[in-house]
Amino acid sequence: MITKGAVKPAQVTKYAHLEPLPDPPKVIKMEQFKSINLFASVLSARFADRGDVLISGEGYVCRARSDLNPLFVPDAVFVDGLEDPDGIISTNGYVIDEVGKPPDLVFEAASKSTGRRDLTVKREGYALFGVTEYWRFDPSGGVYHGVALAGDRLIDGKYEPIEIHEQPDGLLWGYSAVLDLHVCSDEKQLRFRDPANMEFLLDNVEAQAEVERLREQIRRLKQG
Repeated sequence: MITKGAVKPAQVTKYAHLEPLPDPPKVIKMEQFKSINLFASVLSARFADRGDVLISGEGYVCRARSDLNPLFVPDAVFVDGLEDPDGIISTNGYVIDEVGKPPDLVFEAASKSTGRRDLTVKREGYALFGVTEYWRFDPSGGVYHGVALAGDRLIDGKYEPIEIHEQPDGLLWGYSAVLDLHVCSDEKQLRFRDPANMEFLLDNVEAQAEVERLREQIRRLKQG
């Protein structure tokens, strides 16, 4: 199970007595990797000052250790309001009964081998688990999921589609109440937008470019 965020000093966690779950099979395809990495890196930067947030992936999600049916390995999860996110990571998975709540949001990036399962078995399973929002992104533009971007919100135990808007420039977006962000598909790339100022959150490359731009601007100002 992986996560992105600030490194914290080692400490005994509330989950230290639990045996870690086994490593899930490595199934991430190259076409999925960029989207999953963007989800983790951009949101980790957004919530960097929140010590109660878990942004992670590559680990099992199940209801209980004694009940592994269904058992899923989502591409990424987002959970807030946690007492010990690092402790959960140490268990190598997300066991709902141990944590006390299901993930607030699950994200799946499509591939040829996973697309159909994302739309059927996983959608049903995440609703059963009580996951508040389930977002699906298809980097192919819709070949594997039928659409480039889709989201569901849990209402009375059932998923209801989140409205996806299309702008004149082709940008697709839907509002995530969990993240308080727009989840976007921009020319087959996953992006997040702040509804407060309608600006995109920067990925690592864009953030570094912005830092360099500001440094150059400061240098020129100093030179007069």
